[in-house]
Amino acid sequence: MRILKTLAVAGMLTLFATVAPTLAAPAQSPEAFVQGLVDNALTELKGQLPDAELKSRFRAMATQNFDLPYLSHTMLGRFGDGLSEGQRSTFGRLFVTYIIESHAKDFKEFADQSIRVTGSRLQDNDVVVLSQLTTGDPTNPVVRLDWTLHQAKEHFLVADIKITDTEGSMGLAQTHKDDIVSILKRQGFDALLRIITAKLVELK
Repeated sequence: MRILKTLAVAGMLTLFATVAPTLAAPAQSPEAFVQGLVDNALTELKGQLPDAELKSRFRAMATQNFDLPYLSHTMLGRFGDGLSEGQRSTFGRLFVTYIIESHAKDFKEFADQSIRVTGSRLQDNDVVVLSQLTTGDPTNPVVRLDWTLHQAKEHFLVADIKITDTEGSMGLAQTHKDDIVSILKRQGFDALLRIITAKLVELK
């Protein structure tokens, strides 16, 4: 499904940004933060880096731009309640690596497309930044991307990305949750890490 590909690539755009702007900057708004992430990523993509270099950069930036403990807790559901923050972060890093390895070949399709921030809204204690991806596909010309941001000490962190297009809506945290929870129910957390690791080996 195209929505799954778009969702994975939107997540990788966030990982790819080389600088996370700080809240200390007077003009730094949530909208500017997201626009800066995607503009930087798309600019880098036009440089036509080899796949291996792209993957390396994605992995290096994962902990800078994503709220991995929160994302992990959301995907792990109630099974994550008994885990330490370190365990959730370990899962988050491993899961992000899996997403990168699974979809890196799709990423360059988005190099000539554009993402424009259109506004923001408050959602409880978070900020949701609204944006649009122009696809160039006449059957699905515009995809809506909603970025949920948490405020860290020095900069924003992306907690989730929701994609809405002609196929429906889907959030990054929910994309693989059913499979993850099923494994946790049957085999436990350590087995989940082993299974994801084994899939990574198959992908390389």
